[in-house]
Amino acid sequence: MTDIQASMENTLNAVSINNHSKQRNTIQDGIYLVTDPGMSMARLGKPSHGDDKQWHREAIDATLDLVKQTSEAGIRTIQLRWKGVDAGYFLDLALAAYEEAVPGTSIIINDRIDVFLASRQQGADIHGIHIGQTDLPAPVVRAMVGQRPHIGWSAASDAELEAANAMPDVIDAVGTGVLRHTNTKPNAPHAMGFEGLERACAISKHPLIAIGGIVPEDIPQLAQIPVAAIAMVSAIVAAKDPAQTAARCLQLWHENRPRSEPFVSICCRLCNVNGTIMNNQIPRILSIAGTDPTGGAGLHADLKSISAAGGFAMGAVTAIVAQNTNGVTSIEMPSDDIVTAQLNAVSDDVEIDGVKIGMLGTTDVISTVRAWLEQHNAPVVVLDPVMVATSGDRLLVPKAEAALLDMLHLADYITPNIPELEVIAGVAQGSIDSPEAAQSAAQRVAQRFHVRVVMKGGHLSDEVLSNAIVDESGVIAQVTCPRVHTSSTHGTGCSMSSALATRLAAGESAQDALSWVTSWLYESISHGEALHVGHGHGPVDHMHRLRRLASAASNRPWPSYRLSAEELLSGEGDAADSPARTNASTSTSSPQIGRPTKLTRDWNTDPLVPAAGPWTQRLWNASRPIVLGTQSLPFIQGLADGTLQTDHFTAYQFQDFLYLNQYARALACLGSRAVDDRERAHWTTSAAGISQEEQSLHRDWLSHHDTSNIETATSPITAGYTDFLLARTCGEDYLVGAAAVLPCFWLYAHIGLQLVAYNREDHPFHRWLSTYGDAAFTQSTARAIAIVEHHMETASPELREQAARAFMTACQWELEFFDQTDRD
Repeated sequence: MTDIQASMENTLNAVSINNHSKQRNTIQDGIYLVTDPGMSMARLGKPSHGDDKQWHREAIDATLDLVKQTSEAGIRTIQLRWKGVDAGYFLDLALAAYEEAVPGTSIIINDRIDVFLASRQQGADIHGIHIGQTDLPAPVVRAMVGQRPHIGWSAASDAELEAANAMPDVIDAVGTGVLRHTNTKPNAPHAMGFEGLERACAISKHPLIAIGGIVPEDIPQLAQIPVAAIAMVSAIVAAKDPAQTAARCLQLWHENRPRSEPFVSICCRLCNVNGTIMNNQIPRILSIAGTDPTGGAGLHADLKSISAAGGFAMGAVTAIVAQNTNGVTSIEMPSDDIVTAQLNAVSDDVEIDGVKIGMLGTTDVISTVRAWLEQHNAPVVVLDPVMVATSGDRLLVPKAEAALLDMLHLADYITPNIPELEVIAGVAQGSIDSPEAAQSAAQRVAQRFHVRVVMKGGHLSDEVLSNAIVDESGVIAQVTCPRVHTSSTHGTGCSMSSALATRLAAGESAQDALSWVTSWLYESISHGEALHVGHGHGPVDHMHRLRRLASAASNRPWPSYRLSAEELLSGEGDAADSPARTNASTSTSSPQIGRPTKLTRDWNTDPLVPAAGPWTQRLWNASRPIVLGTQSLPFIQGLADGTLQTDHFTAYQFQDFLYLNQYARALACLGSRAVDDRERAHWTTSAAGISQEEQSLHRDWLSHHDTSNIETATSPITAGYTDFLLARTCGEDYLVGAAAVLPCFWLYAHIGLQLVAYNREDHPFHRWLSTYGDAAFTQSTARAIAIVEHHMETASPELREQAARAFMTACQWELEFFDQTDRD
């Protein structure tokens, strides 16, 4: 073994040992521009004049103009190539190009290790160097430049590609080609063509950069080949309008590059049924963020949000923050090595399905996380660009801001608040003052960084907030929700981004994920104050939905089966209303489901259609907690203020349509058993009215709204309720059957009459709310109450008890029925 071979082997060993302690710069995918100052001057009609200093200065200026224009057009990797030029000219070009390019542009030096080292020594953070087969050996170059800079290597043959594979810790990318012969590479080997590039991709263990005679018309086909980037020289440099050509090339790349949904790698093994992950592997989500010892924001909020959204939460700490609900008192930044060690500890052992990135804080931490992210292809990356406080204060120094912007393209989604969106979009502070302005800015950001932008309406002044996901084409998902007037909003941005990452990783579309997260966060914010955490801006209640659903899934018997006859018919209402009974008597509803909100707190629990006598009053008194729980449901609240999701109402309509078919049968059965002619007429007329009038409204709604995303089979709740009604009306005493159908008259009318107060011409559910105030239905309800009162008066104690239990059970079914679409 020669001395130089031994030196190279030692260098390789050292690089391998240090691989996990130092993270590596990598190029950005897409269009990789290679400059040629001589070609730029030729485009201007000024061919080379040998050693003419003036010509070289003009060549530098022409190249800088190219760098500025193309980076503004969206090019994010630019290789400076200037064959045969003196080092001084090349160094001047490199230093100026670093300053001239749009922040976040990766500058690569071609061949000249001396220029690279000199540029770094003078403070230019040059991204890396590209070397060829006849330059210094790659291991030697790695030893000279250190571990972080990117090293690209040219390889054209199978043997050269295999040689690159043998240096996994030295080389970061391979330039391969040529696609076709070109004047810029006159000594290149035979042209590979598209098939040769595909073969090279199959051989190489490194990201490949296709090069050689590539023109814009080649991009659609090249975008289908798994190359990391397309290197272009004359097609852009010699173009009449380089910036316009660069923009066109980028557009062709992004339009034709297979953009798999972020969850593609795991969706084949997921089955999402009614919003619940039903497979053997829940999404494993890594949060990279700072801490919050009071648990409301940062990593602590992320872990709760990921769990609440159905994922398994993991975390890496980027900043140790001493804060509470009143503010931050101090921050300690862990070393780069500690951050790297945490990230590698996770990725070396766990398959990661999604990543949420929060507070990074410094340029070094940003570079560390970026390098790790570039080496690990997570199916979903959601980045919350923590840059600007709600007050407008900048949280990062300018250099760190530039570094953070430089890594936005590595994310699938970013979730800026409005002040951060203004910074990223480059608009004046305070200029985004409407959802339309926010969406416009978000689209510009999406086009610049090729990332989906989550536009959050919380910082705007609207009472109805709009959240949207915007890509380069515009809005692709949108959800509204009412503003919650509360001080418990600490950590909402962290919570939203981590929950969104989880739902996307679980296989949901952008629209479905945004809808779920918005609904969940609205509920979490609404109940945050009840946590009584801290004296400042408190946290949200991340787990309220889980507790509500756990309560709804409780196997504990309903109060109708658990309370004694005396408690059911005491006439005082204290059996159900007392604090001791509240939890017991509403185990599937209040207080978790039925906690009054500001919207429903003043709603009346006294029946708006009065009781017909003491017995029906006692029935109502016993059911008050269920009444309260029903009118406080998220579904009812959304129906009142108009923020109920249309697909939720459509799903409710479909189940109600199925329900009414069976309910009409129950009423008809009850009518056939009635002895009194007037009672028989009441039940049969009601059954006929359901079949003819109300169902026509359902058919009209369903025929004009998309039902492709809703369940069209009978739900367990619908089946349970209708089976109960048919069993009581057809198989039990007449009074028991009448008591069983009464809540569908009485409780429904009571809720409807309170909803009428919220009706208006522009209400999204105006037609439906109008029916709730129908005088004929109110009269029919009063008649049903009177029938039950009459038969309760003459019934035996045992029969009264059975009737009371049937009434209470049907009230509980009413609550379950209204709530079912909110359990997805």
